[in-house]
Amino acid sequence: PRERHDFYEARVRYAVFDRPPQWNAGFWVSSDYSDRLAIDAGSEYERASQWDMQQFMFRLSPRFRVNDQVFLTAESRIEKAFNTRGFVDYKQPEIIFGERNSQTITNTLSSRYIISVKTGFNLRARHYWARVNYHDYFTLQPDGELSAHTTSSDYDINFNAFNVDLSFYWRFAPGSEMSIVWKNELLHQSSDIYDYYRESLEQVFAEPQFNSLSIKILYYLDYDSLAKKLKKRKNGSTQ
Repeated sequence: PRERHDFYEARVRYAVFDRPPQWNAGFWVSSDYSDRLAIDAGSEYERASQWDMQQFMFRLSPRFRVNDQVFLTAESRIEKAFNTRGFVDYKQPEIIFGERNSQTITNTLSSRYIISVKTGFNLRARHYWARVNYHDYFTLQPDGELSAHTTSSDYDINFNAFNVDLSFYWRFAPGSEMSIVWKNELLHQSSDIYDYYRESLEQVFAEPQFNSLSIKILYYLDYDSLAKKLKKRKNGSTQ
């Protein structure tokens, strides 16, 4: 219900940005997870009357258990914001803020295949699309308020990220695990704002792919058990 002092948004040490009073409300609902098909859904709304700022979020996530070994999850999340204000650029000594409309859509598909209690595969594909359109600019003042600013720069952003992760895990001992992970990544960013989801998706698939393979081994060392064994050996050798 009161203004908030934000010491992080300016990205500059000791600078503060005063956020106006705002309120938000939300809900979420889930069906019975013991059923083969279950659904999660949720929504949030946030508003600050000072800038006529509004933010919406809606999430839908169906979950499907094919059998005792295969499990699938999908999630679609859309976020829209109007007249929000935040950091844009730092041109010493000025800290530039902007008023913008933004939209973020995230679609994720995950699957799990369990071979045994100790081994299995996880597959995850995710597309993230964010677009930010600025329509006004400001300079952050020492007291945390904003004053009008004129710039010829174009700070609009259209960003896409498409990732596919495939991992194999093996729990070879209590608390110990080995995992092999393959990652595929495509990224695209420009100042051209696309209105349609298909256009933005086509742009990211035209980008070169980045692939990586990693192996990680975690071994749990039980210090108490190890200390007791060493103590027994020491006592035995002494006797």
